[in-house]
Amino acid sequence: YGDKAYTLVLQQANFDEAEAYCRSLSGGHLASVHSADEWSFINRFLTENGNLGWVWFGLTDRVSEGSFQWTDGSPVGFTAWDAGEPNNQPGDGDSVFIKLQNGARVWKDGDQMGRYKLLCKSSA
Repeated sequence: YGDKAYTLVLQQANFDEAEAYCRSLSGGHLASVHSADEWSFINRFLTENGNLGWVWFGLTDRVSEGSFQWTDGSPVGFTAWDAGEPNNQPGDGDSVFIKLQNGARVWKDGDQMGRYKLLCKSSA
């Protein structure tokens, strides 16, 4: 999308392992999403690559609870939260994943130790 390359990694990892892996790919990061168009592209990309499960991408509130930021340092200007999210429930952790739910992909906050597939984004 645009001048970025996206990589879906099917091997599961926790959030920190996922970010480290994406950084090893040409200095990339877990994917950030900046518009409805980019979110539509990501949805198509995941569908075309056969992914129906949970996927890490680069949103976290680890630095300050409730204040989300992208791991690539870019500003948060677009979100696609599931209803009731982020819920900041005890044990939910500080990281956000994409979940396929009732035929649509949504964002959910979760425990960073969960082991999910990962979506990386880097310069093309």
